[in-house]
Amino acid sequence: MAKATARWSGHKVKFDIESASGHTATIDEAPVFGDDEAMRPTEMLLGALAGCTGMNAVLLLKKFKQPLKSLSVEVEGEQEQDWP
Repeated sequence: MAKATARWSGHKVKFDIESASGHTATIDEAPVFGDDEAMRPTEMLLGALAGCTGMNAVLLLKKFKQPLKSLSVEVEGEQEQDWP
């Protein structure tokens, strides 16, 4: 099972995230709520989707011995502007 822990930095809405494998990342928000010092959570979510898709593509191309010079995966998402 994958696991990650998000710890509040003590400043506005900035969180430090640590994965079970020991890797870290930081999230923050725009100046309205945060200091804009790191990716926003929705940007990180989209980045994870793009990265996961890219990894699968690379692994499949390698499995079938297909040449690969570069790969870029771009994702977009829409977010409701109203509070739930």
